[in-house]
Amino acid sequence: MQQHRYFWQHVYIEVERLVYRFTKMTFYVHCVAMAVVSGSLHCLFALQSSIQVKQGVGLISMGAYYGGGIPGSYIIYPVLLRLIGRKYNFVLGGVCSIGFGLALLLPVTSQSVISIRAILGAFEPSLWCAAYSIASSYRRRDSDGAQDGKEGLNVKQFIAITGFSQALFNLVPELVLRKRNVAENEDMNLNVSVYCGARDCPSEYSNEEEHPIFRNLIPSKLSIYILVSVLALLQTSAMIIHFIVVPNDVPAGQNETDALICDGVDHKNQNYVGKNIRKLFVHLKGSLSTIGFSFLSLETLFTFSSHLHHGFYSGFVWSVFSRSFVSCPLGIARVGSCMFIVNIMSASISMIVAKLGDKSSMRAITCTKLVFDFAMCCFMATWTPNDSNLYVPYLLAVLTGLCHGLSRNVSGSIPVSYFDDADTAYSMCMGLIAVGIVISQFLAAKTCTVTLVIVLASSSLISTCTLVTGDYLYSASR
Repeated sequence: MQQHRYFWQHVYIEVERLVYRFTKMTFYVHCVAMAVVSGSLHCLFALQSSIQVKQGVGLISMGAYYGGGIPGSYIIYPVLLRLIGRKYNFVLGGVCSIGFGLALLLPVTSQSVISIRAILGAFEPSLWCAAYSIASSYRRRDSDGAQDGKEGLNVKQFIAITGFSQALFNLVPELVLRKRNVAENEDMNLNVSVYCGARDCPSEYSNEEEHPIFRNLIPSKLSIYILVSVLALLQTSAMIIHFIVVPNDVPAGQNETDALICDGVDHKNQNYVGKNIRKLFVHLKGSLSTIGFSFLSLETLFTFSSHLHHGFYSGFVWSVFSRSFVSCPLGIARVGSCMFIVNIMSASISMIVAKLGDKSSMRAITCTKLVFDFAMCCFMATWTPNDSNLYVPYLLAVLTGLCHGLSRNVSGSIPVSYFDDADTAYSMCMGLIAVGIVISQFLAAKTCTVTLVIVLASSSLISTCTLVTGDYLYSASR
């Protein structure tokens, strides 16, 4: 009898080990799937301000896309989270990201591009909030097999893994788009020192029918069709694999008492759409109430500026940096290689921060970010492109990637570092990031690059002072 008991105990231990290994595998599948979807999406983000430069459609549609993400973060995603769960929100957001690329095939002057992207943007937070929330739901284990509960480490690892994988997708435009030589600038009669760098002012030429700069920014229609098709195929494949492999209930980390997910919801049906309108309004009321109280918290007071800054910075990289400092002086085909460098550096700094773990405090990371931000802004504001220094965009890409990696780690780690309810915090976080991106896009359409560089440096200073002060007070009160 005792031998049978030992046998079944051994079987139980082996099954537990297999479950843990499967859990680790699904975590990495989740990271790679997110990297494919978001990497393809960011690849298109970086090309918007160049390909759809006429009449400012690219910038305006990006602003509309993230403008739709504001109510999506505060209303749509919290409700959908209660109704269909994290996994299906992730799938829904992935489908909308595919639609973002397909909208690039519409006529550049069509207002439908802006309208469609505004609608798709309302569901964009479903991808990012669900992705971060799923990653934070996994638990690490100590050497004795016990869960250590350090969700922040998983988030940092998630950021690093997706960052490295995202970088690869920025090489796709380099392979697909028609390559242009720098020497063509002479044939186009384009003086890069006048039109590019910090002097770039798209509001002065975006409404013209023909301008020499358009030949550097706008590739052939066939190249655009091929690029969008390749990226859509990759995204679709990743979503299918994610849907099959990742279970509905995230293993080893689902918080059964999470008020945002489980308040008034039947656990057996939490991954399916509610059966009546009344339940929908109950969910909406609960979601708005939860987020409303979160906005009034001390944690939000000293962290919201960091999310706004990260959003503004991300929008700056995708629209202003990619156009003014890359496609304008070098040609649009070089955007891919420069954004590859940006993402590699961003992922590298994310990996370093993840490896340091608790050794790197939020204050140290934030202050380091401020130093790099100021160095980058000074470099951008003073650089004048000419035929002898066209290697500078690649150096700027290195510095930009370092700053982006630090900014992303600060913003991504805040919800699990200061808030008890990570789902609500990520929803609120993504909404503030969306606000920052919207501000950057509409400012980019109306002002020159040098003005945006100054605004970026100012927002970095404000967010750093606020977060450092708040973190000090928060630590002292615990």
